[in-house]
Formats: sequence, structure tokens, C-alpha cells
Amino acid sequence: MEKLTFEDGSVYEGETAPLAFKPDTFVKPFLARHAGGVPHGKGKLTEKFNEDFFYVYEGDFADGKPNGKGVKTWSSGLVQEGDWVNGSLHGKGKEIVNGIIVTEGDWINGKMDGKGKKKYAGGDAYEGSFVEGMYHGKGKMTYVDGRVEEGVWVRGKFVGE
Repeated sequence: MEKLTFEDGSVYEGETAPLAFKPDTFVKPFLARHAGGVPHGKGKLTEKFNEDFFYVYEGDFADGKPNGKGVKTWSSGLVQEGDWVNGSLHGKGKEIVNGIIVTEGDWINGKMDGKGKKKYAGGDAYEGSFVEGMYHGKGKMTYVDGRVEEGVWVRGKFVGE
């Protein structure tokens, strides 16, 4: 176990491995200069963007990025939980706001893609197919006023049965 503290105040606590890759824009440039290596294995990262905007990721890491099972909690109250690949939700995952699951299903590169569900604060709810985060394919939108649109969706728009 190691504790890495970065120039911007971000902190990582957990397992590390020697740096074996060229850092990209996701990995902090100064991470490469840290003698202890990079987050790799189980750990917890507090990533600060400024005093009011940050997240805490706790789970599996590989080569400095979230990879495997984990939970990312944002200062805004958003919680992202599920399978991670190269720092993005990828596989099964969900987003939770104020204790309510608002998005749940299949993810590819941080966007809903495949089967899933989405609930809105006003009470509307969609269940069906997603492509790149948009309703696409067969799906059903149930509105709080009782209306239902069920059938085919194309790039987020209902086109009919």
C-alpha cells in the first residue's frame, strides 16, 4: 500500500505498479515522475479539479486508471458504479443521484449502449435500447402524465411502432 499525493491536491491510496506506459491526458502528467509507480490493483483516488468539484473513485485500477469493479462518487452527488475499462464505465453499470438509480444497464466507453433504463427527476422513465447514450431501437417511454410511447426510437427520438 502506498499513498501518492499530487500537485493539485489529489490523493491516491492503494496498490501501485512501476510505470510501464506513456501517460495520456487522463493520467496526470506528473504521475510519471512519481517514483512509487502508478495506481494498480485495489485503491482509492480522490481527484480534485478545484475545491468545489472533485470525485472519489474506490475500486480496481490498472496502469493508473479505473479498471475492473468500482464506485466513483462526484461532489455533485452523482454516483457511478459498475465495470470500468480505461477510466470509463464499460459493461454493466448504473448512475445514482440522491439515492435513486437514474440510469442502469449496459455501457460502452462511458455511454449507455445496449439494454438499459433511465428515470427522470420529474417521473418520466425509459426502458429499452440505447446507442451512444441515446434511445435507439425498441423502447418504451412512460410519462408521469400517463402517456406511453412504445416502439422504435432513432437517435433519441420516437418514430413509431
